[in-house]
Amino acid sequence: MTFCTNCGNRSPEGSAFCSSCGKPLVPAPAAHSAPPPKPTPWGKILAVLLVLVVLLVGSVVGGLVYVGYRVKHKAEAVFQGRDSGKNSDSAGDNSSNDGKSQPNDRSGGSSQGSSKSQDNPLAGVLGALGGGSGGQSTPMGNLAKGILEDAGVKNPDMPPDLIRNIPYSALTNPLPCPRGGGQIDVSGMAAGKIQLKPETVLTTSWSVPAGDLESTDQITAVSPGEFDFQHTGPTRPRVGEQGQLGHAVLANKVCGQDIAEAETSIYPGVSREVLSSKKFQTLKSSAVLPMVFGYYDYMDALTEWELLAWKGTLTRVEPGDVAFPLIINDQPVNVPAIHVKGQMKVIESGGRFGSRDQPADAYILDDPAAPVILSWMFGENLKQDDAFRVTVVKVTYPSAKKPTIEQQLEKQLKAITYGIYFDFNQDTIKPESEPVLKEIAQAMADKPDWKLTIVGYTDNIGGDKYNLGLSQRRSASVKRALVERYYEDPNRLSTAGYGDSSPIDTNDTLEGRARNRRVELTLD
Repeated sequence: MTFCTNCGNRSPEGSAFCSSCGKPLVPAPAAHSAPPPKPTPWGKILAVLLVLVVLLVGSVVGGLVYVGYRVKHKAEAVFQGRDSGKNSDSAGDNSSNDGKSQPNDRSGGSSQGSSKSQDNPLAGVLGALGGGSGGQSTPMGNLAKGILEDAGVKNPDMPPDLIRNIPYSALTNPLPCPRGGGQIDVSGMAAGKIQLKPETVLTTSWSVPAGDLESTDQITAVSPGEFDFQHTGPTRPRVGEQGQLGHAVLANKVCGQDIAEAETSIYPGVSREVLSSKKFQTLKSSAVLPMVFGYYDYMDALTEWELLAWKGTLTRVEPGDVAFPLIINDQPVNVPAIHVKGQMKVIESGGRFGSRDQPADAYILDDPAAPVILSWMFGENLKQDDAFRVTVVKVTYPSAKKPTIEQQLEKQLKAITYGIYFDFNQDTIKPESEPVLKEIAQAMADKPDWKLTIVGYTDNIGGDKYNLGLSQRRSASVKRALVERYYEDPNRLSTAGYGDSSPIDTNDTLEGRARNRRVELTLD
């Protein structure tokens, strides 16, 4: 409809004149659409910001990759220097962490070596971050120290014979020992309270919530120049992988020089398994033990081993020896040990946030021929999330005095053996079990009329029902190994498993649980 501007009446749409007064109708002005909104600059700003973020992230990732590359090749260069015996900084000050001379320093010019040419004005800052001499370190300070060390700053707390980062292949295939320096007393080690000689197996137990993780170190060779053993231990799944704990097999070598005078108790430049003669003499004469303790943890991102280390002074607790329980050649015994305690400060955190200073507690075999480190604990108690205890629980070695399984069965109609090793929480038999399996097969061959029952027992971790099934599966695995590897008649072997129902020691300690995990053979 159109309204007349003269009389106000409505006229039909499209009319030129008003139907009432006849005046011409004026068309209404056309409606104007709103102008389009002006474009805002926010889209371009967001796009620019996104590009900047991508560039920043790329720079950070590239920087991390570059640092990892430099760290890896630095470590490789160090090991090449150690292998060839060359040290471009050999004219520098080769003092050790206690200020005594080390003429055979094997640091190979590493970033924490003792050459004066490597000193850096920021070393004082790094020392302050670590709490200084005798002070306490902090998690943030430890992380900052790692960053500065990656930049080439010398760590004043680090012994000159330690290397922060080791390529994986260096621990898998150990380098040869340097010529000269201290030597191993081969006959003395073989005649000690714990006999360290070829075929000796030391079993250590590491307490974790799921149970006791056991690892073995089997000595393969001992000579004046070096001490070789094969380490078999549990491993957690690698990053991105699923599944249960596996096990790693690593060839290890300790040099005669380190057995004689190493300042530390880890690899390299170490006296692993035993305290060095130099450190043992210091402990016996002064009742104090200044030392470095640490270990290498594998880093998937860099495919190398990262050092975690603590430094401190341990003091003897009791004036005399204390009895330390062990299983030696299947027999429970007590060996004389020196008990020490002290506070350990973090000196290398492996680039991790959270490492902290810890009280330490250790037991060392009182035997100058072979001062084995029997036990080491970090933390106030094992309820702490970062506390741990590693303890030697079993030792086996060839001995004419050890009664054979056949002799035990003849005399007692029963034989207990701790020499059959299984993977953690599984019934898979480890290769170290072969000597005992062979001994059982020999007894069966010597006594063709014998019939044996193989019985498995566990500790009390894991629940009664689970442990019962595990003990039954393990005894069945022993029978299967004897039948398949040594062709024993399966009708002469029967199996049983009683889980944790018949303990022969307490289940409250690592040592007691180790005694309860056993295989018994009974003569039918």
